[in-house]
Amino acid sequence: MPDFVARTDAGLIAQTRLFHDKVVRNEAVYGIAAADLTTLDTLITAAEASMAAQSVKQAELRAATTQKVSDLDALEAKFREQAAVAREKPGITETELQSAGLEAPDTEPTPVGPPTTRPVAVVDTSQRLEHRIEFVDETSTTTGKKAKPIGVRGAQIWVKIDGPPPIDLSQCRFLAEDTATPYLASFAGADAGKTAHYILCWVNTKGEPGPLGETVSATITA
Repeated sequence: MPDFVARTDAGLIAQTRLFHDKVVRNEAVYGIAAADLTTLDTLITAAEASMAAQSVKQAELRAATTQKVSDLDALEAKFREQAAVAREKPGITETELQSAGLEAPDTEPTPVGPPTTRPVAVVDTSQRLEHRIEFVDETSTTTGKKAKPIGVRGAQIWVKIDGPPPIDLSQCRFLAEDTATPYLASFAGADAGKTAHYILCWVNTKGEPGPLGETVSATITA
């Protein structure tokens, strides 16, 4: 028999509030003492206050995170600009640059190898017969940056429609190569209700793919 208690925080508060208000009007029917009902009401009020406080903190954290990323991006952009001026100044020595925390310019191009990280995808299914596929590098959770890795041209997107998730790309068809997130996938009405399974990987400027990302599955809404 399934548990009768709501599984979400908001659901639990709503359920207990409904129960409390109903029983208060019919104490004799339910056989619960007034003191116990007062205790329940106090706990509900405390839980509601905690939920509200958490919502405020979460909003503040999101705002602080957004501001941090913006500030760091602006700082990095200005630092790169000024560092480029210093590194390109005629006659400046490698020792002088290193003393300022900079490396001397690399006059020989570094070969670009295959990508070593994976894209992480999130699928928005809010529009009928469409999937909006957002993708960022797996390192973005620690760096806070959404840019593609250096040397990456774009993300290859592979898809398998319906059935169990694919084991590898041999069970998928190539959908697209997208150079900038998001990618919009459109479907025919016959696909409504089916599940689309996506696998993404980065590809460098020479067309060499990197490791496969985790399979992401989403229903095609009608």
